[in-house]
Amino acid sequence: MINHHEFYLTIKDVYKFEKMVRWILEHKRNANEIQADEGFMIALHYNIQIRTNAFAHYITLADGSTSIADISIMGEKVRNTCYATARRFNELEFKDENPYAVG
Repeated sequence: MINHHEFYLTIKDVYKFEKMVRWILEHKRNANEIQADEGFMIALHYNIQIRTNAFAHYITLADGSTSIADISIMGEKVRNTCYATARRFNELEFKDENPYAVG
């Protein structure tokens, strides 16, 4: 998925956000599950949507501090929306194939 490894290393090594590192790994597992079950494009849409939302919208915690959303939790509603988007754009045929890959 979209530069997942570099994103992971940056959060781990540069920012040292251990909790977020765990979230990223679980998010990657979620995206891999979606790809295995439904195809590459649904997983790509899901990955983009979850990561964009995490950094665009902060949540307020009980103590009043703010945080990004926990991206480790599978967003079933987002997953369903991403499936509908891929269906609308005739992208369901790309089961294991990245149509944007060079070659």
